[in-house]
Amino acid sequence: MLTYIRHVKFPAAVFLFHSYLSLGFDAYEKIMWLDTVMHFIGGVAIACFITQTVIQLDKNSILDAGSSISFFLLSLGLIAASTVLWEFAEFITDRCFDLNTQVSVTNVMKDQFLGMIGGFMYLILYKPHMQLGR
Repeated sequence: MLTYIRHVKFPAAVFLFHSYLSLGFDAYEKIMWLDTVMHFIGGVAIACFITQTVIQLDKNSILDAGSSISFFLLSLGLIAASTVLWEFAEFITDRCFDLNTQVSVTNVMKDQFLGMIGGFMYLILYKPHMQLGR
């Protein structure tokens, strides 16, 4: 069980850093490009977590990741779903705490796109499917 938990370190670190910058320094209001970079890095972090977890589940015969192509598509689908969930979470916190992090529909779509591009780049460059042992 601990092997699954250790994969959450990178996304947790990115989230804590995001919270620190946002709540501690109002960095997103002061540095306009920071939101773009953080959503891209968030996509990379989530891709790292998802792929390493899927690999571990495959190694333990809990999930059959299949071929490299099915692994890639499964990972990309889970990355896309996580970007949607992240934006839902931002929407809920905006409504509950009046934070105004989602300034427009264009901003939401840009954030989702950047998260997915970050995850896609991780999948292409790191090639985690090579760890499947097939």
